[in-house]
Amino acid sequence: MKASDILLDGFLPNDSGNPRGVKRSLMYYLRYWKLFAISMVVFFSIAFVYIYYSVPIYTVSSAIMLKDDAKGSKFFENPVVGELEEFKSSQITENEVDVLESAELIKEVMEGLNYYNLYYKENLFGRLEALSDNQLPFNFKVLEIFPNRISEVKDMNIESIQGDIIRFSIDGNPDETVFGKSLKNEFGIFIFEKNDLTDSFKDFPVKIRFYNKNELAGIFGGGLKVEPKDKNSSIIYITLNTEFPQRGVEILNGLVDTYNKNALDEKKEVVLSTLSFLDGQLTKLSADLELIQQNIEQFKYKRNVVDIENDSKLYQENAVEASKQIVDVQNQLEILKNVQADLRSNSEQNITIGPLSNNDPALLAMIEDFNRELENLRRLRTSLLPENPVYVNSQNSLNNFRDKILGHIQNRVFALEITLKNVESTNSSFNRKSNSGPMVQREYEALTRDVEIKKEHYLYLIKKREETSLYLASVPSTHSKTINRASFFPIPVQPKTSLIYSSVLFVALIIPFAFLFIKRTFDEKLEDKGLISNLLPINMLGELSEIPKKERGMIIDDSSRTPIAEQIRYVRSSYCLQKKSESSQVILITSTISGEGKTFFALNFAKSLAMIGKKTAVLSYDLRKPQVNEALVDVNAPSLSGFLSDKSITIDDLLSSGISIHGFTFFQSGQVPKNPGELMINERNKELIYHLRHLYDFIIIDSSPVGQVADALSLVPLVDSTIYMMRYNWTSKHDIEFFQQLNQEEKLVDPMLVLNGSKVGQGYAYGYYQYS
Repeated sequence: MKASDILLDGFLPNDSGNPRGVKRSLMYYLRYWKLFAISMVVFFSIAFVYIYYSVPIYTVSSAIMLKDDAKGSKFFENPVVGELEEFKSSQITENEVDVLESAELIKEVMEGLNYYNLYYKENLFGRLEALSDNQLPFNFKVLEIFPNRISEVKDMNIESIQGDIIRFSIDGNPDETVFGKSLKNEFGIFIFEKNDLTDSFKDFPVKIRFYNKNELAGIFGGGLKVEPKDKNSSIIYITLNTEFPQRGVEILNGLVDTYNKNALDEKKEVVLSTLSFLDGQLTKLSADLELIQQNIEQFKYKRNVVDIENDSKLYQENAVEASKQIVDVQNQLEILKNVQADLRSNSEQNITIGPLSNNDPALLAMIEDFNRELENLRRLRTSLLPENPVYVNSQNSLNNFRDKILGHIQNRVFALEITLKNVESTNSSFNRKSNSGPMVQREYEALTRDVEIKKEHYLYLIKKREETSLYLASVPSTHSKTINRASFFPIPVQPKTSLIYSSVLFVALIIPFAFLFIKRTFDEKLEDKGLISNLLPINMLGELSEIPKKERGMIIDDSSRTPIAEQIRYVRSSYCLQKKSESSQVILITSTISGEGKTFFALNFAKSLAMIGKKTAVLSYDLRKPQVNEALVDVNAPSLSGFLSDKSITIDDLLSSGISIHGFTFFQSGQVPKNPGELMINERNKELIYHLRHLYDFIIIDSSPVGQVADALSLVPLVDSTIYMMRYNWTSKHDIEFFQQLNQEEKLVDPMLVLNGSKVGQGYAYGYYQYS
């Protein structure tokens, strides 16, 4: 909804884009300018008092830069240890913000600054106002504090200073001390010293309030705010809102120093712990390596090995060679045994031993002799008898050769069998050692498995110990880079005068505006003429200003120049311009509800007509609510109600009872009848109006409200026009809708509208002369 729609939001639809509608809304609120003025005076007075007696709060600020590699700040990196990844110094800015805001860090700062007290004075409202150290008429030094007593007794009130004497009280108990002398009391031991304000200070009493560390940490920590410059920056802004700016400066500087000290101490503690750990690991690794070497030495000695892999390979080769020897020896034995068997069978066959000829030359020579003698015997057998001595000698020689060969073979078999046993034993030994190689290798590896790891670990720890020692020697002297040391601006940030006055101005305007807006929204009363003009295509005769109740009555005469008198003249002129007929005019004056000023207007309108020479009569036809004005009541004279209900009263009797007042004739309503509704449709009404038309130029009928009773509608056929009264801030939306319905249904004759009770800004200007 537009602002103009809000301003024009009333009880009737309207064009929110109409500039005149905006003007009407503005004029509505301007009518209540006194309410706005009173609101502003009240709220600005409250704001002034609040600001005057508020305790000023100052902002102490500082800025530091952290080392955050992710955000590009590497200013602390030592080139000597730049490649030591384990000791690179880096922080996450968001985490460090929480560290700087921690309560424990604030408490540690308080411990370091040795703060136990703050200074105050009371203002007119009894509220404590802070005093900084440079505003005191003395220097207060704490030599010793009694923490247990601080929680019980809080305040020391300095009542006055006279010369060197300081008078003070604790819990109402007066006491005194002198400058330069140590004072011991419930809080601790202190010394007062003079300063430049000692002789000129008059704003006593001064309150020295003692706190424990937790209380002071809470007081100053509550105003502490730590925040990064932005999410991509490692710069941190530290602010402290406090009543004590000088102490705030010391606290912020102490906060940064303590934060750096703790961070560096933590780093050194980590490095020293690392060195201790490395030394312990190196000692343990040295002992482990020495023990492993001893075990390997004992294992090699026990297993009779030097190089397990080469020894195992050699055993395998020897076992293969021994296997070959066994096969060779077994082949030789087999051949020799076959030869032996052939010789023992006394067969006369040549002996062949094949490959053995190269291994046994003697046997070979014997076999050659045997084969040669056998050939000789075969040759002799063809030519000699067996009994021939030559044949017998050849046979004997052959047998001798056989016996020699058998003996030699037997010796050779015995020797080969011994050799075979030895080779088989050697082969078994080689095979056993060769087969046990994997087991020996496994046992050896089990002993030496951790040697290389421990050696690498040992060398790695040696390297890290050197790096740690190097880092310890090159630890920076600060954990953060101070951009701005703590300082404060002498103008307090609280109370914020401009903000308070701006807020007060807004509140001072919005509260009466909201009140009037709600009032305007829910009252649904007529507020301006424009709303009626937009809704009803009806003649608007004019409007009447609101006047005090005590001034109501006849307010117009020949000499009257008041605004209301001029307005009635304007209504009269408007009516006469619209009704130019020279015949007598009967005017019905009615409204929706009572209280809208029908009678007031009827009398003054009649007076205004009489002032221009028109014979005017006023008929008080509101039979249900008779006129109470004593000047307009004659209990002994005939009245309208009597005329309508008593046929014995003639028209002449009624006409003779008219009260002549202010130049017009007034006919009273009389007593309230039993049947006013029926009397209004009496034929005598028509007869009365007919006679009055011949006697008067204007007959004004002051009727009852048409929205409450139907009496006025009964008179509509007798009149020439209707003046409908509405009253600002009285006539409601439903009343206007009722009049609109009457107009649409044409139940009123030539209706014209007069608005009563107008205030400044509610209607249009008509050029009235207004004099004070």
